[in-house]
Amino acid sequence: MASTYSTDLSLELVATGEKAGLWGAITNTNLQILQAAASGYVEVAMTSGSDVTLSLADGSATANGKNIYLKLTGTMAGNNSLIIPSSTTGGAATRIYIIEDATDRTTANKYTLSIKTAGSSSPVPVPVGSTLIVRSDGTNTALALRQ
Repeated sequence: MASTYSTDLSLELVATGEKAGLWGAITNTNLQILQAAASGYVEVAMTSGSDVTLSLADGSATANGKNIYLKLTGTMAGNNSLIIPSSTTGGAATRIYIIEDATDRTTANKYTLSIKTAGSSSPVPVPVGSTLIVRSDGTNTALALRQ
C-alpha cells in the first residue's frame, strides 16, 4: 500500500513496510509542517489585482497555506480574494487561520479584500487594517473573531 496524505495538513502517512531508509526525512518534513500549523508565519502579497490561492501541497513543508499566521501585504491594484484551499488529496481541509491585513488600500478606488474557499459564494470581507481569525471547513469560510 502506498503512502497517503492527511486531510488538513497533507502530512505524509507512510504505509506499514514502505519507504525503508526514508522515514527520517519524511518525519522531519512532517514535523516542519506541524510547526508551521502551530506557529508558522508567512507574508502573502496581494498586489496583483486578482485572487491569490494558498497551497496545501501534499508533503510540502513550505506550502504557504500550512502556516497559521498570514500577513497580507502590498499595495492592492484591484479587488482581491485570498483563496483558502478547500481540500487536499486526503479530503476536505479544515483549518483555522489568523489573518492580518497590512495591505495598502488607501488609493481613490478603495479596493476590497475578502477570504473564501475555492468555489465558495460566501466570502468573508476583510476590513482595512484588521486582524481576523477565520475558520474553513473545506467548503465554507467563516469569521471566528475580528480585532
